[in-house]
Amino acid sequence: AWLKTRTDKGLPTIPVSLNVSPIHFSDIDKFEKKVYEIASKYKPDPKLLIFEITEEAYIHNYDAVNHMIAKCHEAGIRISMDDFGSGYSSLNAMKDIQFDEIKMDKRFLDGKLSTNGKIVIEEIFHMLKRTNHSIVCEGVETKEVADFLINAGCDELQGYYYYKPIPVEEINRLLDSIQ
Repeated sequence: AWLKTRTDKGLPTIPVSLNVSPIHFSDIDKFEKKVYEIASKYKPDPKLLIFEITEEAYIHNYDAVNHMIAKCHEAGIRISMDDFGSGYSSLNAMKDIQFDEIKMDKRFLDGKLSTNGKIVIEEIFHMLKRTNHSIVCEGVETKEVADFLINAGCDELQGYYYYKPIPVEEINRLLDSIQ
């Protein structure tokens, strides 16, 4: 609804990420139907939609998630693996990931970045870039961390260094100010 309102008024928009709960995969047909109903009602630009699926949901619902990813890709909707590296990831699984972007778990950035921590992040980025995945890092709280991630090749950064969670009215004001 937010995207439709702004688009209809010719106002700037930004991509919207929607978290998909593991419960949605228990009845994937019902979930697909609901997404179709909402898309038919609001007709959003699919390039502005990103469905976020947690790494845990992917591991436990592999077939259902891959089915959903295929359907979303047909519709032009991007899929993000949320919380990547939160404890369930496997290097073996990385070769088959069909996600468009990988959202690194904020625990990679907890505390001070050690030399070994930086090496691990850089090597993960290297593998993800070579397999054509965009990289998003959440939990960015300092300029030092932001600079490191940008230099390491991260595509998007999220965190308190930029903004704390804000209400939609504030987002509208920010977007309207850049018009």
